[in-house]
Amino acid sequence: MAKPFFVFILTIMASVMISATAFAAASPGSTMTTGALGGFALTPTYGGYFFDSREPWRSGQGFGLKIGYDSMRKSFVENFGVEGTFNQFTTTVKSTGDDAKAYLFRLDAIYPFIVKNKWVPFLAVGGGVIGLDDTITVKRTPIFNYGGGLKYFFQNYLAIRLDVRHLFAYKNANTADNYEAGIGLSYYFGKERPKKIVPPPVSKAVSKMPALDDILKSDEQTPVDETDVSVDEALLPDPDPVKLDNPATTVGKKSIGELTVEFAVNSAVVQTVYLENLKKFADIIKGSPDATVIIEGHTDPSGEMSHNNQLSEQRAENIRNSLIQLGVDSARISAFGFGSAKPVADNSIVDGRQKNRRAVTTVIVPVYEQK
Repeated sequence: MAKPFFVFILTIMASVMISATAFAAASPGSTMTTGALGGFALTPTYGGYFFDSREPWRSGQGFGLKIGYDSMRKSFVENFGVEGTFNQFTTTVKSTGDDAKAYLFRLDAIYPFIVKNKWVPFLAVGGGVIGLDDTITVKRTPIFNYGGGLKYFFQNYLAIRLDVRHLFAYKNANTADNYEAGIGLSYYFGKERPKKIVPPPVSKAVSKMPALDDILKSDEQTPVDETDVSVDEALLPDPDPVKLDNPATTVGKKSIGELTVEFAVNSAVVQTVYLENLKKFADIIKGSPDATVIIEGHTDPSGEMSHNNQLSEQRAENIRNSLIQLGVDSARISAFGFGSAKPVADNSIVDGRQKNRRAVTTVIVPVYEQK
């Protein structure tokens, strides 16, 4: 009974993998985002162990725990995983009817396929040992196993999984064909939960912005430290010199304000908490005829590079559109997307990735020298 059941499950999984692969080839957008899945996982399991008919024990059921790591990338050659398994199950001795306990330790290599959104089938191969304690003797037998499974991700940190294995139990010159099937719930550490992102207080969001009222009242010809300029000089337009009573030449550029706006995961929506400061920025720009604006959009590294580049450009463009709606001349605003190329915080932690999901708006004015 166990062997036909095992063959049936493997056939179903193979069908899912083949059809899902064909679906992914026809619909590239349906594949999982690279880097969104995988990592260190803990999986409690429940299932059954089916002994060869020649074995002296009856099939039993019990609980287990899997600890592993998956790497799920865009390229097949980068997909791999390793997993340790401990199972404990109960059985009975056929000849006496006495209860017995069994323990299974196994180390498997895992090969996952990201072939369809949320569905991840995988193959497995490995080895270990099974021990049986029937109160009279303790028997330990080395095993070799192969099989596969299927994961369904509710979120990038939580997945349900099905596993089946064919186990060869070596006993001197004889080999027993045993089978195992189970279901588990995998929790992946370090993954973000989808939730409403609460932006930092406005005072923190603009902590790099100087006292703009004081700057506007100051003499704009005051010498400026070049380190104040926080954007690439190659990106800066060349504004026309301001009309002065005496001839003047442009000797440099300086930043008179910087505003950082953070975004929710995979979102380019400008949250309302930043609108007040965007209005202040718009007033400053409109009050400085020679000022230009540079907007840089950024993301964390989660997801495909092409998607991140588009998302960063959209974040910068949405800030630009907000300033235009507030009355700033569109010709004075330049927006750029840099994807995840310019992190300002550690991407290995949740808070760091949140700080990197941002758009930075910098107001630039030329510095003149009178002749």
